[in-house]
Amino acid sequence: MPSAININPLHEEEIKRISRWIAIAVILQVSESLIPHPFPGIRLGLANMVALIVLANHGFSKALCVNLIRTVLSSFILGTFMSPAFFMSFSSALASMLVMGLLYAASTGKSKVYFSLTGISVAGAFVHNLTQLVFAYILLIRHPGIFVLLPWLSIGGVVMGVITGIIALDVTRKLRDPIGGRSYVYYSDGTELPFEMRSYLPGNSFIHRLKPEIKIFAIMLIALAVLIVNDPLFCVIMLAVIVTAITLSGISLLEILSGLKKVVFLILISFLLPVLFNSGGETVIKAGSMVITREGLSAGTLFGLRIIVMMISASLMMRTSSSIELTLGFEKALAPLRVFGVDHYRISRIISMSWQWIPELWRETRGMMKFMLSGREKGIKKRISAMSDFIVYLFRK
Repeated sequence: MPSAININPLHEEEIKRISRWIAIAVILQVSESLIPHPFPGIRLGLANMVALIVLANHGFSKALCVNLIRTVLSSFILGTFMSPAFFMSFSSALASMLVMGLLYAASTGKSKVYFSLTGISVAGAFVHNLTQLVFAYILLIRHPGIFVLLPWLSIGGVVMGVITGIIALDVTRKLRDPIGGRSYVYYSDGTELPFEMRSYLPGNSFIHRLKPEIKIFAIMLIALAVLIVNDPLFCVIMLAVIVTAITLSGISLLEILSGLKKVVFLILISFLLPVLFNSGGETVIKAGSMVITREGLSAGTLFGLRIIVMMISASLMMRTSSSIELTLGFEKALAPLRVFGVDHYRISRIISMSWQWIPELWRETRGMMKFMLSGREKGIKKRISAMSDFIVYLFRK
């Protein structure tokens, strides 16, 4: 790998900056995931906002890099890598970034069309939610009933897109002003919890010792198999194989199953939609206007089992692989893409360097969260201003 020997100082500086932005996006996404969400499927989207800020200040290619790699790192931390949640997050991050990049290019070029950062943020949030819904329909649930969620997700996307767009616009304005923003936002009192990757459980089993790239490819094959074969029995067989692997790893089955809590809503929806809205075939239960058929039960069971198989196989990989192993495995898994011009070594450098930033950013972000919840900044305008100042502080540091 020549790039590993002859490192261009300019390229190295660029990698450092991109790594910093990715670490900021990762920490904001992880922090947001820790906040209770009373409305399923609707989140503020702070990580997407970081990509929008990078887009406005440093261009599309860097923003795309930030948005895609932060989904990978966030999944390492949250324990969802190669799970349905990861694929939905990655695909929606890609789609929303393409749309935001297109609208931003149209607004800054010779075209008479103009979109503000807030408008671009709203479009990105809408496409993000729509992509997740389409992905869930095509690859997981395959029942048109899932689109009853579209109006709800669309409204949520608009509202959240406006909020993040306002923050992104304020951050961009302050970054372009040498003295914009506060010099500091919050001083830590030293009580913040240290950052740690909670998913990995060290061990010396055969599963632990497997090369991480082998695990990654195995998870991809399992996901592909359960998505292609339309048979609940096949999913049950795959489930038995994975449970056997869990037993060999020495990790508690309950520990692995705890990862399903992240996708309980998706599992329920995938099961209930075909059960409640599939009226064709042999009737099993009829209560008034509600008719449950054998075909509906079979389809619901298949869709639910698919998600469970994909989720626990990904959870097993995360429990038996450290962050360093996953980084190296991810680099090797990307190596075949060299023929398409993908610099897998550069991506690995960015991921490794981002990991170095994350613990420090975690402490500061935890401090900021405590500050926001303390009530010292009252009113939505002051809280938005404090949040934008904090992000400016992170970008400039």
